[in-house]
Amino acid sequence: MEKRDIPIKTLGEDQFKLSPYVSGLCEFIRQSDKPVTISIQGEWGSGKTSFMNMMEDELCDGAGEYSSIWIDTWDFFLEDSHDVVVSKLVAMIISEIEAKFDNIRCSKTREELISDFKNFTRKFSKAVLSITGLGSQSGEELIDDLFGDDISLNIRDIRGKFERFISRIAEESGSAGTAFIIFVDDLDRIHPRLAVTILEALKVLFDIKHCIFVIAIDYEVVASGVEQKYGTVRGTSRDICRAYFDKLIQLPFVMPTTKFDITDMVMQRLREMRFMTTEHDYRVHSRDILNIIRLTTNNNPRVIKRLLNMLHLTVIMDRERIDNSSAYYQLLELLLVAMQLAYPTVYQLMQSNEDFTSWKKNILVNVDDKNISQYILEGLDIDCEWKEVVYLLTVNDPLLKMNYNKIQQLLEIFQKLMKNCEGSIAYLSSIFGVISMTDVSSGSMLPFLYNGQDYDRSSQTQFRQGNRLIEGIEPGRYATVLDVGCGNGKTTFELLKRDPSMQIEAFDISGTQIEVARRSCEEKGLSGKIRFYVMDALELKDTEKYDLVFSNATLHWITNSRKMYTLLYNALKYGGRLAVHQGGNGSYSGLHAVVRQAYTNLGYEKYFRDWTFPVFYPTRGEMEDLLKDIGYKNISVTSVRTDGRELDHLIENFEKASLIFYRPMLKCDEEYKSLVDEYYRLCSAQPPDTSSHRLYIFADK
Repeated sequence: MEKRDIPIKTLGEDQFKLSPYVSGLCEFIRQSDKPVTISIQGEWGSGKTSFMNMMEDELCDGAGEYSSIWIDTWDFFLEDSHDVVVSKLVAMIISEIEAKFDNIRCSKTREELISDFKNFTRKFSKAVLSITGLGSQSGEELIDDLFGDDISLNIRDIRGKFERFISRIAEESGSAGTAFIIFVDDLDRIHPRLAVTILEALKVLFDIKHCIFVIAIDYEVVASGVEQKYGTVRGTSRDICRAYFDKLIQLPFVMPTTKFDITDMVMQRLREMRFMTTEHDYRVHSRDILNIIRLTTNNNPRVIKRLLNMLHLTVIMDRERIDNSSAYYQLLELLLVAMQLAYPTVYQLMQSNEDFTSWKKNILVNVDDKNISQYILEGLDIDCEWKEVVYLLTVNDPLLKMNYNKIQQLLEIFQKLMKNCEGSIAYLSSIFGVISMTDVSSGSMLPFLYNGQDYDRSSQTQFRQGNRLIEGIEPGRYATVLDVGCGNGKTTFELLKRDPSMQIEAFDISGTQIEVARRSCEEKGLSGKIRFYVMDALELKDTEKYDLVFSNATLHWITNSRKMYTLLYNALKYGGRLAVHQGGNGSYSGLHAVVRQAYTNLGYEKYFRDWTFPVFYPTRGEMEDLLKDIGYKNISVTSVRTDGRELDHLIENFEKASLIFYRPMLKCDEEYKSLVDEYYRLCSAQPPDTSSHRLYIFADK
């Protein structure tokens, strides 16, 4: 039941109610003087081919007034020689015109014409291709060069012969008013420079009485092709491109995607996949369904089909829960699939922290300047920090920036749906798991686990920082202790030294880390005092169990900070103590800058264009506010900034503990090895900024 991206053929197949636009453009053709060239403009997948098919269905109905010719420029995709392209284009059009008539008596004229074309095409191609080095010419001179009189006599002679040939064909066929509609498709799929060559050939050679050209093209392709072929003209290249486009095209028609009525197609497809359980649900929630799809697809038919295919797969894999859930859960699934397809960067942030209202700017490690002007804040109605995060996430991506308001609307829909769903957090985790099967982010969200043996050899920095945290814990007060993210157990053992009466439970998400910790625990004879086990911190379900919750150099890796610190609060007994060391705002920003320079030097920046380093680095004030909001009392947050020189082997430790988070974005181990080597090369060439910002946090429940 998946839908392939196949253009429709007739008006009767129109699902988007485009018939009035098709009929209007066809009537324009009937009333206009010939020749005329019309462009059908729109982004890839916007339905240009289907629109031209419907035009052909209405105009070329067999009555004899119009006869269609189709030129699919994909046939020229592999051609490097523009000379060959023009020759093939001419031969293709003549052959198509000849094939429309069975009884042509003027064979001598036809053979003479084809011979002339063969001789002329080579000369014409050379003339066009020789027009280079125009960077110093004015726009007027450029247009003159492209359409001037230098080769006009030869062109006029050839074109005149061709026009007389077409007239005689029309007369002999018994229809003097016959016109040929030449549909040129997929011109925006080939190289822009080649597309411009084809447009030039069509304009110069076939601008004659009996020809109507309907060309599927995007203006940006023409602009790019002109710049590639003829260069820029003292900063006025866009004006030149517009003049060039206007010279070629008499009527530009833009695909009316904003007017597409997608209701019937979308709702029919959802019913076919049994997306909702009752007809009542479809009626009640149709507005939200269509709004989500419009905000994420721009009504692009190809994108809509792809979205619905992805949704269909998740429905198949998630059938049991969908059949037993309310419509709000199904809308959540649609929204998240749509966000993953349209805005994968924002989707990744949602996946790591679904409570977007708690997003703080410090999670955007790769954004150096987090200041937003008052003009932008007021103009975009940015009145809270999560909206600032979204803006900063989009500001360096033209596509995301253009869709900032849509992203904001989608997040607000998400918030509304979450309020209507009981147990929505657990349900979301399940949805994210299913959606990952159709993930478009190249595996960037795969879970990351430290290797216990590697980390054991490079954890000196974290060990020293943990000892400072332990110094703030008063011995003799805490009988039951939880160590969150214990790693290899080194700091856990130091905690027990501080107070040997403690009973400690310690977990980490990495199985190899826990193996190292258990082995060390047995060697030290401490198995009766410490229980090490594997668990994801966000799966913590304990309530009022521990006198002390301890965590060293772990919680900054959990970007859903509000959820994490709430789980820790719940795990504490009343009167219990929280003791945490984690990174603070701007920590190791200098080393991250070195990594960015390294992957830029290697040409890997494309992998990281829509990626944010996954970390929660708050300021002291932000940390205090978060704890206060959750309900903690007697809050003490100490902010410690250093130049990093007090830490031995910091550059190496950063590579083992932080640089590896860049690995999932790369294609292979060889690329990661190159990144590591370039990181060390840059650090050796010039001592990097190793400044660190740490937060030592104590609070009571």
